[in-house]
Amino acid sequence: FTPKRCTLIGPSNKVYDLTPLIYDEHGESPHTHLIADQEGTIAAINFCHFVSQVTQSSCNNPENAGSCLYVNSVYTSGGRKSDDPFVEFIPEGDNTVGVGLRYTNGGACGSQSYSTSIYIECDESVDYLQLNSMTKNNC
Repeated sequence: FTPKRCTLIGPSNKVYDLTPLIYDEHGESPHTHLIADQEGTIAAINFCHFVSQVTQSSCNNPENAGSCLYVNSVYTSGGRKSDDPFVEFIPEGDNTVGVGLRYTNGGACGSQSYSTSIYIECDESVDYLQLNSMTKNNC
């Protein structure tokens, strides 16, 4: 599996290379790519690619999703990477440096569609992914 490059351009034209965080959608979602919000919604995410065809296949129908939400015991698309995916990082506690990634046009949510923002802490002292927090639109 060789993923296409995944870069975001943030404030001051800083480039964030998220390519090493992409996983192969033909396998299961790594536990490092799962995060829950304060309401108990669980999101499975992939970066610049779609979520697992094994564990979140229903989220990829009718279109491939980069974010899959488990809401009220049902899987639904949390959206695809938006055309302007960068969102400002929201600091939390000691986590002060990072990047946010926006997914839009997800599954139906009342008269709207789900969207998701994932916040990733940039900590070069660890060799694994640390998802900092997640927000979804409230429908």
